[in-house]
Amino acid sequence: MSVPPDALSALAIFALDHGVASIERGGPLIPMLIAETGSTRTLDRFVAERLDEALALARDAARSTPADRVVVVYDGYVTLDGHRSDALYAEVAERDEPVTHLFVHRYAPAGLRRRNRAVGRPAYLGSTPTP
Repeated sequence: MSVPPDALSALAIFALDHGVASIERGGPLIPMLIAETGSTRTLDRFVAERLDEALALARDAARSTPADRVVVVYDGYVTLDGHRSDALYAEVAERDEPVTHLFVHRYAPAGLRRRNRAVGRPAYLGSTPTP
């Protein structure tokens, strides 16, 4: 498993923190793309009829941006140690690099008297070839 460079890890953690803050009051996360060039970051959200369509739009935008680094963040589920949890995912990559790194941050969904809240710390799940 390749290890992400520090700049990619920092961007993934920033994006997951932003995602957790976005869902604190309830509701799902709208898939988003954060693009970074130098110290400049931009954020775009992608809305579609279905979540998979919005995620595809975000991934397409990530592939076509001229930014140095990109991260796509979306809501989903993860199974760790045999337990399925709500989670936010961050797919982070550098322009012209052959791999995309995957991070996840679990969260507890809102209930009657509580907000969505992060559970534990973000985890690195590994890398896959960049499509």
